[in-house]
Amino acid sequence: CANCTAGRYQDERGQTECIICEEGRYSDSGQRNCTLCPAGYYNSDEASDELRHANVESCRKCKSGYYSADDRRRCHACSAGQYIFGGLSCLNCTRGKYTPVPLTGGCLECNEGYYTGVQVRAQLCTACAAGYFSRALSVNCSTCPAGKYSQTSSSDCTECRVGFYNNASKSTSCIACDAGKYNNISAAKG
Repeated sequence: CANCTAGRYQDERGQTECIICEEGRYSDSGQRNCTLCPAGYYNSDEASDELRHANVESCRKCKSGYYSADDRRRCHACSAGQYIFGGLSCLNCTRGKYTPVPLTGGCLECNEGYYTGVQVRAQLCTACAAGYFSRALSVNCSTCPAGKYSQTSSSDCTECRVGFYNNASKSTSCIACDAGKYNNISAAKG
């Protein structure tokens, strides 16, 4: 008896020919069954050409932003705000993480001074406006209180220095004390 050639299989005894592997599968020579393409790969040939199923290299890698279907016959797209997990599925970005295009393995972290604006599946990480601040992985920016200020994309608020003050939250600067007045404490509120 001869071995089935690469790309073909035979799982029954006493047969006179071997069968070409189905979509999503491949085989080396002499195999009883075809092997499923690895996660993140596919084979769309509909059992028409044994050479297209002859070894694991017959499986094609899904392009960036795509994952392979369970049957490995095709690849499916993930969306912005999602990442490809194990080549088999899309998962949403979690709190404080984002991706404008689907990535493989994980999402990008939103740094200090920036925020995502949504709890999950964020597509952008935007700078906090002046008068606001944020820690890393923030969904929203926090307001600077009176006596403090910040510039765009700040990770914290800065206290008004001695001789300066501000009375409002969300301040972008401090005001110098008028002539004839003074302030000898930092973070003064007027």
